[in-house]
Amino acid sequence: MAESYRRSQWSHGLFILPYLLVFIALLVFPLFWGMWLSLHKVDLFGPGRFVGLTNYIRVAGDAVFLQALRNTIVFVLVSVPTLVGLGLFLALALNRTTRTTSFFRGLFFSSSVLSVTIVTLIWRFVFIPSDGLLSVLFAQAGLDQINFISTKGWSLFAVGVATVWWCVGLPMMLFLAALQQVPQDLYEAAALDNAKPWRVLTRITLPSIARTIMLVTIIQIVFQFQLFGQAQLMTKRRSKRVVSSARHVYLRSRLRSLGCGSSSGRLTVPLPHHPRGGHGAICRVLAQDGGRRMSQSNDTYKPEVLTANRPLLWGAALLSVVMMAPVAWLVGLSIKSNQDLMIGTDSVFRAPYTIANYLNIWHSSQVFGWFFNSLVVATGQTLMVLVLSSLAGYGFARLEFPFRRTLFIIVLFGLAVPEQAVIIARHQMFNWFGLHNSYLGLMLPGLSGAFGVFLMTQFFRAIPKEIDEAALLDNASQWRIFWKVMLPQTLPAQATLGIFTFLGGWNDYWWPLISATKKEMYTLTVGLASSQSNFAQSEGLGFLAAQAVFASVPALIVYVIFQKHIVTAVSGGAVK
Repeated sequence: MAESYRRSQWSHGLFILPYLLVFIALLVFPLFWGMWLSLHKVDLFGPGRFVGLTNYIRVAGDAVFLQALRNTIVFVLVSVPTLVGLGLFLALALNRTTRTTSFFRGLFFSSSVLSVTIVTLIWRFVFIPSDGLLSVLFAQAGLDQINFISTKGWSLFAVGVATVWWCVGLPMMLFLAALQQVPQDLYEAAALDNAKPWRVLTRITLPSIARTIMLVTIIQIVFQFQLFGQAQLMTKRRSKRVVSSARHVYLRSRLRSLGCGSSSGRLTVPLPHHPRGGHGAICRVLAQDGGRRMSQSNDTYKPEVLTANRPLLWGAALLSVVMMAPVAWLVGLSIKSNQDLMIGTDSVFRAPYTIANYLNIWHSSQVFGWFFNSLVVATGQTLMVLVLSSLAGYGFARLEFPFRRTLFIIVLFGLAVPEQAVIIARHQMFNWFGLHNSYLGLMLPGLSGAFGVFLMTQFFRAIPKEIDEAALLDNASQWRIFWKVMLPQTLPAQATLGIFTFLGGWNDYWWPLISATKKEMYTLTVGLASSQSNFAQSEGLGFLAAQAVFASVPALIVYVIFQKHIVTAVSGGAVK
């Protein structure tokens, strides 16, 4: 009897085995292999020799790395307070349930679903000298031109503006969720005392959401320390040392040189980590109750007593112009002929307009090839993540087997592993097995993330135990209980995970940039980044703008269709 019970327990571990093998192969082994490399002098022609901490000492004295680290710290010190303050302002302004505020919420959050390639393309069209939107406006106003791309100081400002535009949606949504949880009684008492809006804000609202303010600050510090794509793409071929980030220096140095040991030393510098796809930092938010609380609180919350919302709403309306102007400029460029743009980009404000650039995309097998690659990678990665995470989540949440708690803690540690810490070893592994320039090679790294397992584990735990106990009384096996009974209960969680995984795979830039070296295997993000050489030729601006619009359409369609689900999932459990 006891032997049968032990065998049953070990068989329960089969649910987590597929994910565990992927986790060990793609995260644990590369992490320790990278640590080993960081202590060795390694090149492509030998096994390498042990050098101890020499590589770390070299990094500490590397002028380029130290300059990049200073740039990153300055960037974080400026961008994080800006994002937190702006997110809080927008949350206060839009903290009511009307069609207008719903529109503005969707508008400010929509930029978050775009890839870094699209975001930097949009803002390069704004900042590029002579042809950019700001250059045109400065010329019409009779002001001197400013080279925002390659001037020290201004280039960091340009990257910061693009980053704030891209990232402000998440802080806004988290603050909105927190505001909706402030007890109504407090505002009613303040109204009876005729408290002024500023006093209500400082004495009730801000103290009530203090934990969320801290959470948002930590999330943004972690995320902004991972600065890479904005600096690498916006200053590409112009000013590589003006605004290089620490992560930028990592990528430039590690794979283009033969000495891998020093690069590994740089990669294991303990900077904060934001898991790929942008959604890992909110795993605790999603894990609480899948976003149910937000919808429950909307019916009772009356934000009119919070503060004077009308001036704030007008401020949000003005900021929405800043959100929409770069996109409108991009669309305007995309419907102008390249001949007109060669004369001057101010022709955007005048007819005629044309769809020739979009027709050129239709006839361009290259762009559609990139589109197809992105679709295959994002779809395949999403399906595999759903399967692995559902199996592992069920095993960790509902079953007993040896070392269950220990293994779950180890998996959670995966959330804290920076991708750059495993990138060299992972690159070597994929090279050994010939996985570079293949769909499988582009999909696999996304399967090792612990976010999906954690999310599904929390949802499976929330299901009443009486359900599977009733199934056991009917002599149903664990596999049948999982497939027929439990899995249908988690469809909302799977939808949430599937949406974020698809968007993460579609927008991924970091790994495809390294793994896809053949043009026919480029994804849209990498392909568009390679097309930015057209900035040297103004006749290509219209076609490049049309490519950017075309590449952003799928992510925006997913966002529009699932907007309510995404917003609820992001903000639903923020305060708990």
